[in-house]
Amino acid sequence: MKFYLGDYEYPTKSEFIREISSYLKTAKSHIITNQEMTEKLSLLLHMHPSSERKIGPGIKHFKVEKNTQGSGSSFVAVRIDGTEERFSYKTCITGQIQTKRSEVLEALRFAVRDQLFAFRKTLTLPIKCALSGNEIEKNEDLHIDHKTPFSELVREFLELESTTLEKLNTCGNGENLELADKDLESRFKKFHENNAELQPSLMKENIRKGNDLNRMPVL
Repeated sequence: MKFYLGDYEYPTKSEFIREISSYLKTAKSHIITNQEMTEKLSLLLHMHPSSERKIGPGIKHFKVEKNTQGSGSSFVAVRIDGTEERFSYKTCITGQIQTKRSEVLEALRFAVRDQLFAFRKTLTLPIKCALSGNEIEKNEDLHIDHKTPFSELVREFLELESTTLEKLNTCGNGENLELADKDLESRFKKFHENNAELQPSLMKENIRKGNDLNRMPVL
């Protein structure tokens, strides 16, 4: 089925996603001056479920900005009043707003990212992928995997705390997303440090593992 973004036509939605994803992965941090890309991002942003809040008083320009935490880059809308707002092209396309459960889970991931970075620094390439046994030769192909799935570690921690994801609140957004309860967040960091078994994996194997886990039935 064809995908239309304003006057732009693509054979499929997947084809458009590949284009925009490739641009984001390869672009260095910069203000986007390409008129066609600017127009596409403007059309995309208007599709966002929170477009009115994201756009605010109006958009001056867009830019690509490296994520300050973790790898990769994000699209950033710079408003005419100088304020900025990161946005996800995936959310623009799907129209799905992050659920509270997934938001809290993401905040918990952010809480322990320093531990993952520290583990990553101990590794020297080339190194074997723990999931496939194949060698990881490039830094961009290296992902840090949890031997016991992260979601399972979270489940165990929440049982110890006698709480659930739905009962927890977050503050901030984007890369600054964090738990509102700082004491609980601190206890989770300690729990993760003591219980998480980290291992190197190839990016494609990590993605495949995640897809397999998503297909597992909920018991």
